[in-house]
Amino acid sequence: QLSENVKLNVADSWCCKIEPQVETISQTRQITYYVLRHERHKCGYDGCGFLNLGRCTKWCSETWTEAIDGVETYLVNKTLPCPKNELQCCPNHIFIMGHCLSFAEVYDNQNLLMELSELNIVMPGPIGI
Repeated sequence: QLSENVKLNVADSWCCKIEPQVETISQTRQITYYVLRHERHKCGYDGCGFLNLGRCTKWCSETWTEAIDGVETYLVNKTLPCPKNELQCCPNHIFIMGHCLSFAEVYDNQNLLMELSELNIVMPGPIGI
């Protein structure tokens, strides 16, 4: 069983031997966009023609902004976890008792590591190797 950090490939001590695969997934989100609307309509009559004796339709125009709600679909690239068989210790780390430890950690804890080994006390690491 991999620890969550190794699954997400963000652990400082574990690295992937290969470039993890990238999966493209679609996601949706709610959006609001605004549309400028324009309309002409009859709004009365004006005098027209010879001596303004005729009657002509008067046209008015209106402009307004209309809010429209919608759903937008977009693509997101997601890096997949490193396959278990492709995990290895990062540079400057060494695999000891199921863990990748930095050289400094090993150096600073040599006595403790030897005692644990002699007592057959092994803390399970993130991978069963």
